Amino acid sequence: KRVSDICVTHRQGVQVGPFGGSVSSKYFVSEGVPVLKINNISKDFLIDLADQVFVSEEHARELGDRYKVQGGDLVTAAQATIGRSALVPKNLEGAVISQHLIRVAPDPEICLPSWLLLCFSSALVVRQLHSVTQGGTRAGLNTQDVAGIRLPMPDIEVQKKILLVIDEHRKSMSANQGRLNQSKELARAMNVAFM
Repeated sequence: KRVSDICVTHRQGVQVGPFGGSVSSKYFVSEGVPVLKINNISKDFLIDLADQVFVSEEHARELGDRYKVQGGDLVTAAQATIGRSALVPKNLEGAVISQHLIRVAPDPEICLPSWLLLCFSSALVVRQLHSVTQGGTRAGLNTQDVAGIRLPMPDIEVQKKILLVIDEHRKSMSANQGRLNQSKELARAMNVAFM
């Protein structure tokens, strides 16, 4: 299915942040409504708040609800690091996206948010995102580009099963990495002891 086919219908399913300087440094304040920017998306597909900025609640109201995120929305870079994506956690609900991000609001009855992130972190989708920008005169993505991306979309139960298998593999890999690190430490300690 296309991204546009798996989005909620009660609000804009695919939305780019406000154009121009509506969410620029001149509006940043020390506390208020969080702003999500490209550098808040880590290479690990997580939201990183180390460099968090805010706009006032008044300014966020002026921008309107269309630029706000809800828990389970996906945000993806529209410029620079195209393909870098993350899911919005519940505690950031109501944050505003910058003009360099695109928000996708999946309908959880069609597409689980974790499935959407898995798709957006796959080579299949990243290739599609890059192909849209290559050869053209513009450097970034727009909402139509993202809305037209094709995704593998099995039914919800199959999505759950696949995500469960992937989660088990990740846990197993993490445990194996931990054992490998312990073995390396033991080998180093033994080398020191016998010198």
